[in-house]
Amino acid sequence: MNEKIRQYREEITARLADALEKGKAPWQKPWNGEGMPHNAVTGRKYSGSNAVVLALIGLELDDGKDPRWMTFNQARAKGWSVRKGANQLLEEL
Repeated sequence: MNEKIRQYREEITARLADALEKGKAPWQKPWNGEGMPHNAVTGRKYSGSNAVVLALIGLELDDGKDPRWMTFNQARAKGWSVRKGANQLLEEL
């Protein structure tokens, strides 16, 4: 197996275990109705491992309160700004 893929899987497994130990399952719809991660520009819902990874990172960032995600280029096209280092968690994976 490719070393990067192995490291990616280990990181996701560790984050998932941490979330579960804290009583948070990222695949469950929260009671506040926020739902699963989706693209803020297109509205398309993420699926598969992308949904799980973004939900895990969302739990770390803001307890999963904001499920909206987008690419840097999508934000720039809308005239929105991205905080420096905001993509650091994704780059670590």
